[in-house]
Amino acid sequence: MQRFALSVCSQCRLSLSRPGHPEKWFSESQYISRRFRSGKTSPVRFQKRPHKGFGEAFSGGGYVNTPPRPSRKLPKGKEEHIRLGELPKYLALRVPDWMRMPTVQRRLEQFGVPKQDIPTLLIAFRDDVSDGLLTRPGIEEKYTLDRFAGAFTGTHNGRTDEVLTNIFYSWASDPDHQSFLETIVPPSTLDAIIQLHALADHSYPANAYSQARSIQRKFVMHVGPTNSGKTHMALRALAAARTGAYAGPLRLLAHEVWERLNKGQIVPLGVDPDADAEPDTDTGIDTMGVDNSERPTLRKQGNPKYAKECNLVTGEEMKIVSENAGLVSCTVEMLTPTRLYDVAVVDEIQMIADSNRGGAWTRAVLGLFAKEIHLCGEETAIPIVQALVKETGDELVINRYTRLTPLILQEQTLEGDFGRVQKGDCIVTFTRSGIFALKRQVEEQTGMRCAVAYGRLPPEVRSEQAALFNDPDSGYDVMIASDAIGMGLNLKIKRIVFEATHKFNGIYEAQLSDSQIKQIAGRAGRFGMRGHDEPNGFVATLHQNDLPIVRKALGAPIKPLSCAYINPSNEIGGRVVDCLPFSSSSLVLLETYKYVSRTRWPFQFEVTSATRELCDFIDTTVRGLTLEDKLQLMMAPVAWRDSSSLDIVARFYRQYCNQMQVNLVQCLRDGEELDCLEGVEMYMKHGLPRSSPAALSRLEVLHKALVLYMWMHMRSPVSWSDHVEANNLKERTERALEWCLKGLSWGKVSHRLPDPTTLGQTKADGGIAYINQREALKHREMKRDRYMTTARERAASF
Repeated sequence: MQRFALSVCSQCRLSLSRPGHPEKWFSESQYISRRFRSGKTSPVRFQKRPHKGFGEAFSGGGYVNTPPRPSRKLPKGKEEHIRLGELPKYLALRVPDWMRMPTVQRRLEQFGVPKQDIPTLLIAFRDDVSDGLLTRPGIEEKYTLDRFAGAFTGTHNGRTDEVLTNIFYSWASDPDHQSFLETIVPPSTLDAIIQLHALADHSYPANAYSQARSIQRKFVMHVGPTNSGKTHMALRALAAARTGAYAGPLRLLAHEVWERLNKGQIVPLGVDPDADAEPDTDTGIDTMGVDNSERPTLRKQGNPKYAKECNLVTGEEMKIVSENAGLVSCTVEMLTPTRLYDVAVVDEIQMIADSNRGGAWTRAVLGLFAKEIHLCGEETAIPIVQALVKETGDELVINRYTRLTPLILQEQTLEGDFGRVQKGDCIVTFTRSGIFALKRQVEEQTGMRCAVAYGRLPPEVRSEQAALFNDPDSGYDVMIASDAIGMGLNLKIKRIVFEATHKFNGIYEAQLSDSQIKQIAGRAGRFGMRGHDEPNGFVATLHQNDLPIVRKALGAPIKPLSCAYINPSNEIGGRVVDCLPFSSSSLVLLETYKYVSRTRWPFQFEVTSATRELCDFIDTTVRGLTLEDKLQLMMAPVAWRDSSSLDIVARFYRQYCNQMQVNLVQCLRDGEELDCLEGVEMYMKHGLPRSSPAALSRLEVLHKALVLYMWMHMRSPVSWSDHVEANNLKERTERALEWCLKGLSWGKVSHRLPDPTTLGQTKADGGIAYINQREALKHREMKRDRYMTTARERAASF
């Protein structure tokens, strides 16, 4: 058999690695053999049915079948895990109920199937399934049924609907069925189904990256629990490379790597570190599990001989050190897959299974044009990465790391007594209001001040709170945090205390998964924490009933990730839109990928938890956007379920649609955000920190709006041109947020700030003159009128 050099598409490569070829053959050989697959398939026979009407499902004449067996009803909410071998029978029982669902018929019509042909097609599909369609030889591979095995919750569950709709499109597009289907529906109907199914097909996403397929890549995985130092060797390899890239999940992590590479704080791989250097333990990157105190490879002070020119590119900013810089540090979404790198580092690889952002990590693994790629993260990602590397035909090496400090579960709980909280503790809860309530209780009962960290807080402010907690002389001895502590923060925590083990998932209070509990608990005992007197990390619970849950989770085996998320390109999105009926909504476009696209395990389409809110906003609030603008907005960092944030986004986009230009200050003046910032800054000039929940919330919303503006500027700099003003306001907002958080601490003046709209002018003696609400509103209207008059005068002058 003749051998050919590597660079064969994923479809051919996978066909060669199926049963019949030893698994080790694929990994050990650097050549593959070209073979041709026969296109022959076994014929599928249909029985001619009498045209006696649409049966019990529809009215009118058409194609019918004998009544199927009644579907098995599941108790509401009961979940079943269906294996691949059980799937055909399970789905066949549910097809009759599924085809009667009004949402199914409405969706098919939205996808372009003529209304009058839907009943005929659904009945034909039902009959073929009842005749054993899903158990015929070759159908499991042909329709990729293995991707559907998993949890189901009855006929009307969205999962069942998604699976059956997807199989329906595969069946209706199958060439073996076309001769029969052309006798019951017009050819134009079949053409519309086949075209949409083909355009949305993502069976082999790796084939979209031709440059990456043209070289033999080497993957090196660094996996281990939190605080095991898994990122350490990867960064040293990057520092030794002539060209390379670091891609992380957060702007702060990308900024930290950028700064350390330019300063020469990372000793390159293959270079002996200096013996007299001081190690740096103040880092948010997981390098702390490596005991390098004698000859540190992560230095506190930089050395020019280790410095490498590195540029920074994130969704909000770009810092160019040199046009000829060989290295770049960026967030994963900003990674350029078409540039050839010697070494690339992709951090937190387990986020490949994140339903909101996982597509960026999958794109990096499949498409990075790099000779050597280091993937750092949790061990749960190994099976997914193995599957992806098998598809691309690259080499994979796995390095496992363990914690330098053991993790000990304390069998004695705090029994709800906050007086037992100790210095170095981090209490974890899962609501913003709960964080502030715990902060007050701990400070009142212990006399210790508490720093806070939660998801809605800007990363820069979270980092500042972490610095206060880590500094033994700051007076902040306890951290109150949400699960936002799990990434990007350097926290020298002695003990993690779980206030609860349940979290609201958007629908109901759900118990934390074993993986979530392990990741949160793993933040305890960070190497290099205060004094090094007790190197162990401790885990405790506030209440007795949570202790068994944490104990079980910490002792549970590692559960691998279930999928790798992908997202379609704008080019594919444009083609799908052209195939859909005119004026289809944004929701229909997104549902096309979910219900029509053919994929294979481990791939799934990326979804957002607020898909309906996102689409409603685009289709109703900001009409008139082009397809490119819609797809860009779908990817933007917007809190789609936060009405205050959406109000600002609506102001931005209304002005964009009307003027193709977004004046930042004008949009913010139309709301209360700038008034709130200026009001807090007025207080900052007079006296000790104070705080108000309302002011804190509005500042958080303002910060998100400014981040969005800067994100848009990176993509449309002409229309979103006020980036300098946005950056200045962002820095001012961060200072105001830090000041407000200090005002919540015990020992400070904690008088409640009045509503920002009631702030008045500063007196001559430095005090603040308060005015009533009506006068404040009148004052603000006058201020806005003056601003608009000035703007009109400037416009007239041009």
